[in-house]
Amino acid sequence: MPPGPFGPSDTLKAAASMRGKLIGTAVQTSLLGGAPYGTVLTREFNYLTAEYEMKWNVVEPGRGSMNFGPGDAIVGYAASNGMQVKGHTLIWHGAVPSWLDGLPAGDLRTEFERHIRGRVPPTRRRSSSTTTTGARA
Repeated sequence: MPPGPFGPSDTLKAAASMRGKLIGTAVQTSLLGGAPYGTVLTREFNYLTAEYEMKWNVVEPGRGSMNFGPGDAIVGYAASNGMQVKGHTLIWHGAVPSWLDGLPAGDLRTEFERHIRGRVPPTRRRSSSTTTTGARA
C-alpha cells in the first residue's frame, strides 16, 4: 500500500498537529510507567483522558475522604510530556462511591451538587471548555 500524505515515520500526533488538532486516548495510571505503553503514548498522542482515576468513586472513596493521587499522576505525566488533559464525566452511573447507597433523595442530591461544585471551579462552570489543567479542576 502506498504511503498516505504523511511519511511512514510520521506519528498520529504529528499528523494531528499539522492540522492544528489534538489526538488523544484514555489512560490508566497503573500503565503509565510501562515502557511499551508509555512509548506509544508519548509518541502518538498529545491529549489524555483518565479512564477511571478522576471518577467519583476513586476521588472520594469514603464520604469526605478525597484521593486525587491517581488523577494527579495522569496530569503530571501529561504535563511532563507536553500533553493536554481532558476531564471526564463527573458523575457516571458505573462509578459512584458505595457510600451513596441508601441515602435519602434529598441527601443524594446534596452530595451530587457538592461533588460537582467541589470539582469544577466557578470559572469552568461558565465555560464551554472541557480541557482541565489538573485532576482537581
